[in-house]
Amino acid sequence: MIALVGAALACKGSAPSGGEATGAPPAAPPTAGGAPADPSTVTGIGIRPVSHPKGFAIGQVFPGGPADDAGLLAGDVVVEVDGESTARWSLVRTARQMRGPAGTKVRMGIERGDQRLDVVVERRAVAVPPPPAR
Repeated sequence: MIALVGAALACKGSAPSGGEATGAPPAAPPTAGGAPADPSTVTGIGIRPVSHPKGFAIGQVFPGGPADDAGLLAGDVVVEVDGESTARWSLVRTARQMRGPAGTKVRMGIERGDQRLDVVVERRAVAVPPPPAR
């Protein structure tokens, strides 16, 4: 799986099914992957996406994740996913498209400089590292 970041989406102040607020901190921002029980892992391709005019760019590739194994690099621009242009995608939609059951695949059209690459990445559980320092 090409490592796009993936995490569960949660709203601050949302209550459990019993209706009581938990006081727990809000979940991490959306990432491209899935939402296993352990919040430090996701099921996806193992990347942290960032906005880009042509779609989205890879801001971070998670070490040892599917995207890393597939050779994706920070700075690669993802212009197509499963045959669909990403030009108007939000980061939330991007995260949802990168997540999925382990063993499923995502086909991505990548621009790297003046090269066009077509990459297929198989989703799996990935450890989510902290965001890179700015």
